[in-house]
Amino acid sequence: MDIRRKIIWVDCIAAISVGLIVLLFHSMIGAIYHIPEQTIIFIALSNLLYGVYSFSLAIQKAKNIKHLQLLVFGNLFWALVCAGVVVQYFNVASLIGIAFIVCEAMFVIMLAYFEWKYRYELVSEDSSA
Repeated sequence: MDIRRKIIWVDCIAAISVGLIVLLFHSMIGAIYHIPEQTIIFIALSNLLYGVYSFSLAIQKAKNIKHLQLLVFGNLFWALVCAGVVVQYFNVASLIGIAFIVCEAMFVIMLAYFEWKYRYELVSEDSSA
């Protein structure tokens, strides 16, 4: 199995999984992170929305390069949002909260990198993948 051809699925499954888990446990996560529940819910819903978009792209046999580029830029934008959350709550958030949000930013940057690097392969993907 060529992971390059599955990177959008990894992106989609990660976003939907994180979104659902964070939404289900937003009160507990907010308490652990020392970040307001509204921010935690925003993070969860953003992940779910992004996951729906990446899923719609993952299931397409013929992917449009502009849609794939939007996926990459969405990941980079989300990394900036994570950085903004870290800056906003740096003095009040717990170390574990900061660490998880920084890790999320690093993860989406990694996804963006691989999606960009293999964008032409992903766009030319056919039913043999």
